[in-house]
Amino acid sequence: HTSCPDNGYNTMPKYFWLWDNETKAELDKWVENQSYHKTLVGGNPWLTFFKKIDTSTLNKSKLPLLLVTLQFETIDDRIWAAMAETDTKYAWWVRMHPRKLGAVDEIKEKVKTLNLQNVELNLSNSLPLPRILQSCDLHITEYSGATIEARSIGVKSLLISTIGKEMYESYINQGFACFADSTTEIISSINENIKDNRAVNNVLSEVE
Repeated sequence: HTSCPDNGYNTMPKYFWLWDNETKAELDKWVENQSYHKTLVGGNPWLTFFKKIDTSTLNKSKLPLLLVTLQFETIDDRIWAAMAETDTKYAWWVRMHPRKLGAVDEIKEKVKTLNLQNVELNLSNSLPLPRILQSCDLHITEYSGATIEARSIGVKSLLISTIGKEMYESYINQGFACFADSTTEIISSINENIKDNRAVNNVLSEVE
């Protein structure tokens, strides 16, 4: 919808509980000329809960943990190449899109074919996302909504598609995310941004 009637829509919620101020600013553009619908920033209680859980033993490899969240059934060729080149340097955890879990076996087969030793596909798809994000050193994605959760927890995201670059432009400008295109750029960006904690000023602090 590009506009909202004066009395709002009785088939939609009156109140919209939102995770962050950026989302509120966007939705406010839609509801600002009516008096029924309201927006409020309440944060993400699920993330608040997981912040209290110790995740220090989650990554058994002791290597810096990179979480890749997928939109599709396959892993981008640039990521495969980055995995192969940094296999002994980083632990790569790959999380499938919930609707694409059936493709995980095919990815496991390719991991075996490439003889990759530090790619995780079991825990990364069975544990709650916030718990993994708490333990990871960098989040990598094309344009997953997990970027918002990563920002809320204090983990930087590396965006590898122009769609993600456009969607999260404000995050890039604020230092909560970065963009890379080629395999070389992706590896360089990983090396530069591991454990970048500029996102520590997160949503949870905004609403507390």
